[in-house]
Amino acid sequence: MFIDGAEEATIGQYANYGPNNEVYLAQGQAISFKLTGNTNEIASIQIGAKAPNGAATMVVEGKVSTTTRLEQQLNTATEMYYNITEQAKDGQLVTISNTGNGILSLTNLKITYKTSGQTVTLSDLTAEEQANAVAMVQALFAAPVETVQPERFDASWGGSVRAGRKATLTVKASEDVDAITVDGVTVSSYTTRTERTGWGWWSPKVTYRVFTYTATAPAQTTDYAVCAVNAEGTASEPITATLTVRPATWWNWWF
Repeated sequence: MFIDGAEEATIGQYANYGPNNEVYLAQGQAISFKLTGNTNEIASIQIGAKAPNGAATMVVEGKVSTTTRLEQQLNTATEMYYNITEQAKDGQLVTISNTGNGILSLTNLKITYKTSGQTVTLSDLTAEEQANAVAMVQALFAAPVETVQPERFDASWGGSVRAGRKATLTVKASEDVDAITVDGVTVSSYTTRTERTGWGWWSPKVTYRVFTYTATAPAQTTDYAVCAVNAEGTASEPITATLTVRPATWWNWWF
């Protein structure tokens, strides 16, 4: 490895004493920037990057109203250029993170323009933009949300109703479910029932829990997100319970 005239160097020396015109990101580190000026005249934007120890993962995210993302595996210590026009165009907030195990080195921005004589510069980030950048990086490294998978979990409104009438959602769940949520509303009361698992009196019985949720039917057919919650407070992935609402007509107004 060649570093500032030294024929041999460790990766630690490279990270601490590398060239001043490069930015080094260890795993979990990130850098953010935003271009200002004649950004509508930009034709392409490329970032120079390399992996000094031969392995790194570069994630580039750009955000204005929506987020665009580029994930690039780097397997060479030689500087290469990667197109980030979609992430950096139009003055978007750009965040570059290293999600790999090795060091990520960022070297240079190459910008081409649609017409000659155009320039852009790096802009200072506002407090809101800094907060958005931090949120994007935290989302990359957030631990996966723990969920539970009940042995039994099904939900049904039972039938269609007319707008404005009372509708009841019935949820049948196994005994490992202590509560449910319906669009974020918690229901913890339930009744316990048993049923046979097959035909005939000799079939074994299973015990299950029945939760009910009552709502006023909205003006149109609506989906409700229903989650099961265990004794530790861990929720399941939501299932969808669709409440079918009948249109109000002269022949069904009384039921």
